[in-house]
Amino acid sequence: MPCSRLFAPVMRMQISRYRRSRGPEQPRTFGFPALLLTTVGARTGLRRTVILGGFPDGEDAWLVVASNGGAATHPAWFLNMARHPEQVASPPQRGGATRRVRRTTP
Repeated sequence: MPCSRLFAPVMRMQISRYRRSRGPEQPRTFGFPALLLTTVGARTGLRRTVILGGFPDGEDAWLVVASNGGAATHPAWFLNMARHPEQVASPPQRGGATRRVRRTTP
């Protein structure tokens, strides 16, 4: 997918910025509260990290939308989670806390 190759440098920059943030403000990506999601590739088995915009849903939950920018296909991270449901997310909390996450669909 040519679009994803063009978007990859922006994604890497956003992930780097997220990891460097240490202030009291919550990291944001494209205007949304952000979290990092690390998945295991469905085909490759390699660990991949993406930054996602989402919305906190209570104390221990986040809502993210797997829209792939309105494309007719799911984003790779969604497919990775379908194959390997237990993944690791880094919600915007100081101290590098990570949590196990699971995929739910309506």
